[in-house]
Amino acid sequence: MPVLIFAVLGLAQYKFRMDHSTRPAMWQPVLLLTLTQYKSRMDHSTETYPAVADEMISAWRSRPFTSLTNIAPIRSVLVYNGGVKLDEAQTDSLLTTVGAWFRAYSEGSESAYLAFRLPEGVEWEWVPKALDNLSNYFVNATIFYSDEMQDRWCKKYGHPDRVESFIPYSLFIHRKSPKELAEIRRRWIEDYGPGVVAPKIPAEPIERWKQIAFDSSGEKWFDGYWTGYSLKDTEVQIYQTNSLPSPLHLRHFGTDFQSRSFGLDAGFENIGIAPLHEKSFIRWKLSYADILQKTGSLLIADVKTLINQSPPESPRPMFIRLVFREDIRRWVPYEFVQGSILDTHSRYAFW
Repeated sequence: MPVLIFAVLGLAQYKFRMDHSTRPAMWQPVLLLTLTQYKSRMDHSTETYPAVADEMISAWRSRPFTSLTNIAPIRSVLVYNGGVKLDEAQTDSLLTTVGAWFRAYSEGSESAYLAFRLPEGVEWEWVPKALDNLSNYFVNATIFYSDEMQDRWCKKYGHPDRVESFIPYSLFIHRKSPKELAEIRRRWIEDYGPGVVAPKIPAEPIERWKQIAFDSSGEKWFDGYWTGYSLKDTEVQIYQTNSLPSPLHLRHFGTDFQSRSFGLDAGFENIGIAPLHEKSFIRWKLSYADILQKTGSLLIADVKTLINQSPPESPRPMFIRLVFREDIRRWVPYEFVQGSILDTHSRYAFW
């Protein structure tokens, strides 16, 4: 019954938004997901979202959080599997990389973000269709993670005369009458202003990518976005393998994410796992398979932690997979997975 209520509320809120708002992006995908997953959720769920979510998030909030600049305690949570041992240089490099990850989403500078995301000496390339997507972001918009993020995009790049080309609107606007289109245009101007005739679009792809990262950060380069980590919930599993590793988002890290919900591994309804790397525009030139072919094995560190975030957002589980690259003698991030909670998402951990 709670799920049915959620679906009905979704329908009601969707209609309200269509009638009163120029923000259609958020409810269409949520509504579709709610309806299509209704039966599965009824079959597999035994507890309502609000009760379990509030209990778990409350427990997360009560954790003692360590400063993101204090990475020394992480030495105590290194777990070696299969007889693997790291030398001192490898261990120092591992902690340095974890520290760079923390700074990327807290320090509030382009250099801190890029030092982690595009570390020096690691060759990379665009994924297929990345260049098209980098351009389309400035022209067609995208599906956003919050109304706040969508509003910022509309004010910065949008124009009421181009509304039919924006992805959130293109899903339904062809069904609107001229009178309804005029009303949408009026409400757009009321919400976002007269619009930007020629939005400033960086010429080079890498600069476009940086601009999208900047926009996703709340236009603050993630300044203060992450505020601490819970050592109690931190674990680093270090192991070596001579075969392709299973995806990080399928790796078992404890009781929080055992069941299935919304088609994702989850601890309870509406908390799932989002593999951010699967939507990345960038990939390393040396894949897992390339490294295996060159060296015969992969030395991996899978990191699980609980990150405290600036209010009003909740603490959030985070996972990252680091691979030690012998060619450059450093750990490189290959997969980044975020615990996905339906909360504010005023900023987004762009990857």
